[in-house]
Amino acid sequence: MLDRHCVVTGANGFLGINLVEQLIKARWRVIALCQPGTDLQYLRPFPVDLAECDIRDGASVASAIPQKVEAVFHTAAVTSLWSRRRAIQREVNVAGTRNIVHACLQREVRKLIHTSTWNTYGLGHAAISEATHQTGGLSAINYVQTKYLAEEEVRRAVEQGLDATIINPCHIMGRYDTHNWGRMFKLVAQGRLPAIPPVRGAFCHAEAVALAQLVAVDCGGEGKTTCSRVSRRALPKSSLLSRS
Repeated sequence: MLDRHCVVTGANGFLGINLVEQLIKARWRVIALCQPGTDLQYLRPFPVDLAECDIRDGASVASAIPQKVEAVFHTAAVTSLWSRRRAIQREVNVAGTRNIVHACLQREVRKLIHTSTWNTYGLGHAAISEATHQTGGLSAINYVQTKYLAEEEVRRAVEQGLDATIINPCHIMGRYDTHNWGRMFKLVAQGRLPAIPPVRGAFCHAEAVALAQLVAVDCGGEGKTTCSRVSRRALPKSSLLSRS
């Protein structure tokens, strides 16, 4: 018998599949929301309830989320840095998140776990903590801007009574990655990467980020090293920083 019930948006994405895997191991019943027409090859082996849902359609989102479900894990996002994807990126990342939080409020969801990114805190910080001032809203990068605005949608919903936690992972690596860092490492191994820029970054493992999301469902008060809860009783800019 399955113990807990949740909804995962973007369930067939790189992070979404890692999250579904950990949820199934933890005996959650999972409703997996996926964009219509997307590839489900890595998701099909898992015993989930599949539901096609375009998060840009508020009515579709509301009908896909059961009343008083225990948790909604919102991982769906357009992460592209191509300028041609800016319009759809804003629709999915900002308007889509707005639809998710409205549905969570309407359906009286117990907890929303929203996956954001470290970029919403901006560049130039030697280190980032929950007290760091966020400057991502001023970024010239559309992805960063839209993820910051998505967090604002979550914070507004918190003021209306939604219990939510924001996850801010660094660069994510791990299984099921076919397009991002995984592709770059394959090019390096094949000797086909034309150049490597002189940069550095902070990384975390996809499985660790997924486990952090599970912890965030029940993890409570401010000042925790693993998670800080964003709720009516918390500071408005509290978030969870996932680090490797």
